[in-house]
Amino acid sequence: MKIDVQPAEPRSTLGFKPGGEMKSTKQEPRSEKKKALVKERDATMLSVVSEFADKTSLNGILMIKTSNSFGARFFWVVVFLAAVGALTFHSYSIVVDYLSYQTTTSVQRTLDQNIQMPFITICLENPIRQSKLNETNSIIIEYIQREQAKYGNPSSESVVEYKALENIPNTTGDIVYYGLEHLSSEIRAKVGHQLEDILVYCGGTNGCGQSNITVFQNIYYGNCYTLDTTWFEINDGTQGGILLQFFLEIDEYIEEIRESIGFKIILHDPNSMPNPEFEGFQILPGTQSNIALRLLQTQYLPQPYGDCVDHSNSDYFENYDYVYTETFCMALCSARNALEKCHCKTTFYDNVDLPEGFETVDYCGDNDELYQCWKKEDNSDPPCDECQSDCSLNTYNYKISSSIWPNSKALKGYLDQVCGKMSADRCARLRNQSESELRENFVSANIFYESFYVDSFTTDPAVTLTDFLCNFGGCIGLWIGLSIISVFEVVQLVTELFLAFCRICLLSRQE
Repeated sequence: MKIDVQPAEPRSTLGFKPGGEMKSTKQEPRSEKKKALVKERDATMLSVVSEFADKTSLNGILMIKTSNSFGARFFWVVVFLAAVGALTFHSYSIVVDYLSYQTTTSVQRTLDQNIQMPFITICLENPIRQSKLNETNSIIIEYIQREQAKYGNPSSESVVEYKALENIPNTTGDIVYYGLEHLSSEIRAKVGHQLEDILVYCGGTNGCGQSNITVFQNIYYGNCYTLDTTWFEINDGTQGGILLQFFLEIDEYIEEIRESIGFKIILHDPNSMPNPEFEGFQILPGTQSNIALRLLQTQYLPQPYGDCVDHSNSDYFENYDYVYTETFCMALCSARNALEKCHCKTTFYDNVDLPEGFETVDYCGDNDELYQCWKKEDNSDPPCDECQSDCSLNTYNYKISSSIWPNSKALKGYLDQVCGKMSADRCARLRNQSESELRENFVSANIFYESFYVDSFTTDPAVTLTDFLCNFGGCIGLWIGLSIISVFEVVQLVTELFLAFCRICLLSRQE
């Protein structure tokens, strides 16, 4: 058998034919495969989207997919886009309403048989007793003498030159209280009215005594006295409250200091610091006043709905023996500022313990340098941003009705009682007064709850998170028919598209 053998064509390892033409061995198949992968990817993506459009609960997308004509499909595209626009506008208004943090106030009246009486602080309208004037200082003494000389009543101890009054503001309040600020707390307590001298009677359903009363010093009123009512059992009505009766010691009043004569009552939350300058009401001397209380409780919302702060769990009481109030915080901030900037203490610390490291500092009124430093700092804006209103507030609304008191027979009995605490000469001077003059030395206050019903005002969010989610869900359901199920459908669509893309990319890298 004859076999014809053809000579082999010469090969080139570089892929060239002998004539110089290059032959492609790998590039053309790779390009074709890439095109095939891209085509497969697009087809896969399209099939995923098409399958989603066939099964979705979003009616707009479903109608676009299933429409047979171009006109119908175009119509549903326009409708769907318009619905998306309306959804955007509606959603924006819902979000703005929620983020505005508006509130509503609800009112509720409840019966509280365990209601507690407020603490009661009383202050006389006279910080210094006439008989103790010489125990104060030259500033106060010279001022009183100068004022008496002006009105034709010069004192036997009057001086021609008032050296202590030089360079002091020429106003009654500034001079007297400037002089009081130059006194120690011990001297101020001594020259003020004493509880044992002025208290005639304190009683109620289960008694009352001086052991329930503590002194509270105030630069404008002198010795004030706070009655702790936590021990007190109360009933509603005039017979179920606290009866307080006082002897005002009008003969000890210094007319040049204060024009008014009377008795001030401050009702405040238990363990809170009273603020006689800005709180309380006056009781006329020579009267018995029935003070009917009604408790009003207000609960505000903290940030972001308001500027209040919840101090129910704060450590104010442990640190200062007083619970938090905004006025107490401001006073503390001012006093602390004087300690830090001027290294002196204000009269605020007559009622609050000094912080560690400042136990031996002088009063800001001890010398002019400290006083001027304190006044400068006090008149500036102290860094008291932390002092905000408490979210829980109690307000004691009251109604006052008064009658002349005591009658002639009772007046003699009360006079005998107070005369037992004073000298015979002073008692004789009181007995020489007319009945109307003598009656003005006494005052009585009967403080009670009108009823045990408590009015509670509570602020709540106008739009809660639940309301926001419901409103937003209703909005998207109204405009595009989207529900929670539809959301998971969209999540599944995105997931499938992502997996399809990753699968095609992986195959492309393997090739």
